[in-house]
Amino acid sequence: MLVLKHQFVCFLYVLWGLFCSTSAFAATTAVQKVEVPFDFQGIVVYVALEGGFYGLETDTGEKYLPTEWEECFQQEGLRVKVRAKAIKGQMGFKMWGQPIEIITIVSTLCGFEADSMEPGAMHNNE
Repeated sequence: MLVLKHQFVCFLYVLWGLFCSTSAFAATTAVQKVEVPFDFQGIVVYVALEGGFYGLETDTGEKYLPTEWEECFQQEGLRVKVRAKAIKGQMGFKMWGQPIEIITIVSTLCGFEADSMEPGAMHNNE
């Protein structure tokens, strides 16, 4: 009888441990958007990982990975000004840079701008 009681108590501890670890895992993998926009200037870089993709590197060395952005801005070496929101907690296979949502991106060389309000729309700022 004592053995059964000990096994039951051990089972409860294991069950409690599984519950706590699952809850902690769920809390850390939830995607949370930080809605505070920030601005930076930098260049578009081509990253030759996972089949290749484009990212943004600031003038101070930070690396950002836009989730969606106009293909015409995905040109290596293109100088840009960006207003974006950081996306915290996003998991992906491209283990490079902080994921961001671009609000506005402007090429400082050609004077064109795209924003998330009008997907696919290009504006000439000249």
